[in-house]
Amino acid sequence: AQGGNIAIAANQVQLLNGSRISAQSSGPGNAGNIDITVGDTFLARNSSVTTEATMADGGDISLKAGYMVRLIDSQITTSVGGGAWTTGGNIYIDPEFVILQRSKVIANAFEGTGGNIQITAGNFIADPDSIVDASSALGIDGTVDIRATISNLSGLVTPLPKDFMSAADLIREPCEVRARGGKQSSFIIRGRDGLPAEPGSFMPSPSP
Repeated sequence: AQGGNIAIAANQVQLLNGSRISAQSSGPGNAGNIDITVGDTFLARNSSVTTEATMADGGDISLKAGYMVRLIDSQITTSVGGGAWTTGGNIYIDPEFVILQRSKVIANAFEGTGGNIQITAGNFIADPDSIVDASSALGIDGTVDIRATISNLSGLVTPLPKDFMSAADLIREPCEVRARGGKQSSFIIRGRDGLPAEPGSFMPSPSP
């Protein structure tokens, strides 16, 4: 008999610390499908969502979220281990943002046809250690279709500026005023990234 289906509907879903949602078939029946609908955010950390069949077709995984799907050290996979007549399950992911950190989205097969992966999102962000793959070891590979703006997570980190202001330049003018010993006020225009004047010191000046 075919494996049973799993349907989850919630505003937020969090899978943590080895949590697993799985639909499996070890006989001639197809694996069940997994359908997850989230109003806001789906987060998986060290967890998995999987369908697996050893002798039949794999089940599909559909994951829809209103805002974000984020995987951290996690995986969403469909797999089949049967003969050439079997087909891997398909994976559909549809939020506004997809973020993969050291994670996998995989639809694979052994002798059969690999499943297809379709990701539809406003932004798809993945680090170099993440994998999205639809393949078959001995059969026909599936397809990967990402309909989103694609970014590399490592490229989103802004580097620190290489040039820093000189400490000597920042303190030169106040020292010149003190050296004269006069009761002078002064004013200098400088960016907000300079060091603040010492409490009780004179106002700095551009005058020679």
